[in-house]
Amino acid sequence: MAIDRTAANLATFCLQVVGTSYWMGCYGQRASRALYNQKKADYSQYYPPKSWTEASFVKDFGKPVTDCAGLYKWFLWAKSMEDKTPIYNASEDWGSNTLWNKCKEKGKINTLPSNKIGLGVFKVKNGIRHHVGFIVDNSGTVVEAKGHAYGTVKSKASDWDEWGKLPHIKYDAAPPVKDQYTVVTQYQPLTVRKEPTSKSEMIDELAKGSTFVSTNIVEGENINGCTAWAGVDGGYVSGYYLSPTPTVPAPSPEPDPPSPEPTPDPKKTYTVKVGDFLALRTGPSTDYEEKGRLWNGAVVTAIEESGNWIKISGDLWCSKSYLR
Repeated sequence: MAIDRTAANLATFCLQVVGTSYWMGCYGQRASRALYNQKKADYSQYYPPKSWTEASFVKDFGKPVTDCAGLYKWFLWAKSMEDKTPIYNASEDWGSNTLWNKCKEKGKINTLPSNKIGLGVFKVKNGIRHHVGFIVDNSGTVVEAKGHAYGTVKSKASDWDEWGKLPHIKYDAAPPVKDQYTVVTQYQPLTVRKEPTSKSEMIDELAKGSTFVSTNIVEGENINGCTAWAGVDGGYVSGYYLSPTPTVPAPSPEPDPPSPEPTPDPKKTYTVKVGDFLALRTGPSTDYEEKGRLWNGAVVTAIEESGNWIKISGDLWCSKSYLR
């Protein structure tokens, strides 16, 4: 039964074949004298006498062998996860640069999405993706068929240049990432500029179809009606060439001024108007004990009122009937 082409199965498959020897032009076939002679004719620069020794190939006879893109093809063409015998399919016989071109989502290695399992990673030289590996966990471990001197080994995603979602591989749907954008230029890479204007210094480029998470959105030069520029890699790119199109965030409204503290009512003062004296009591009624006296003309301040009585301090109350 053919292998279900999921990202998780690709990662598992790659981990299972770590240690496999590297032969240029191979994709999991068992090494033999006939295979050696065929590949030596097809890729003479990688086989004796131009490179390595015959003995370094003879030792692999009877074992599966692969090259870097061959790991991907081996996974696609293997009969099962248990029986890894590959069945060749010319319509899927792609090298690493073709694999990159067929990736619908891709970007620079510093824009890797959080779900990394099953992604292809690429090394670039002179604009050509000449080597490919495959991420096998979300910490960024890569399995790659590195070369005849190394075989199939593990490395880290940070050692690579670019990433891509491989054709034919089923990736788990992930929720949209906040502030993630895709470059939708028609032909050329998108220029990253130091400031949000086309006149600013160029500091980098983003490939068409690459994705990244923006650090911030600012207002800048109007490019075809779009004034939003997205921050990335220490610079900015025009939002006109991104999907979705970013918008400049509205300025935060000015906070409402704090409400003034309520002004306490001024304490009312009274003058005692009485023929002799005014009794002070321990509560607002004549039923309470007398505890002092106020003489005619004394000035008092009410700190509390209760009916026809005011408190002037502590527990001392007096009748308002004798106050003016």
